[in-house]
Amino acid sequence: MLKKLIVFVLSTVMVFSLCACSSNEEEKKETTQAATEKETTAVVTGEKDAGDGNKDFKAVDVSAAGWKMSVENVQIAPELSNTSEVLGYSSASSTTFEKKADDGKTYVLIKMLIEKDGATENIQWKNMILTDADGKKYNRIDDSFIDSLTWMRISGTDLNFGKYEGWFAYEIPEEKAESGLTLSYSFASEKMTYKVN
Repeated sequence: MLKKLIVFVLSTVMVFSLCACSSNEEEKKETTQAATEKETTAVVTGEKDAGDGNKDFKAVDVSAAGWKMSVENVQIAPELSNTSEVLGYSSASSTTFEKKADDGKTYVLIKMLIEKDGATENIQWKNMILTDADGKKYNRIDDSFIDSLTWMRISGTDLNFGKYEGWFAYEIPEEKAESGLTLSYSFASEKMTYKVN
């Protein structure tokens, strides 16, 4: 009987010690994951850094055809960058993401809030057109790089229900970006139009 009692006590002690060790490991993981991370995103426009869009921008309602839509922000820049700094216990590391438009071109980034409100049509990105002052039309580019800027990006798939918010991009010649840009979408019943600049 004494042997059974000793085995039971030793087993109980082992179980408690294993539980204590595993909870310490979990605390270490949580603390390590809680190491602070600092990120800075910049839109480089000549000498000026604009950060996550133009802070003074006033949202503009452009609702049409059963879609509540508003332009929340616009950025025109030939170069975009993001620096992420991860601070650990004893060291710090940083990574920089940079995206430059092709030579002689610039990005036009538009942030919109889009919500279906009784619409019968889907929004197809091939029909969301940016037009310059000379009437030349531009389609949305592959803008998956927006995620690397840590900005919220609107998916490039058709929008058919729900609420969407985020950025999307066009790439146009720099000289066309100075004035006369218009964003438009033609629905069957009406046309959404927004003068970018």
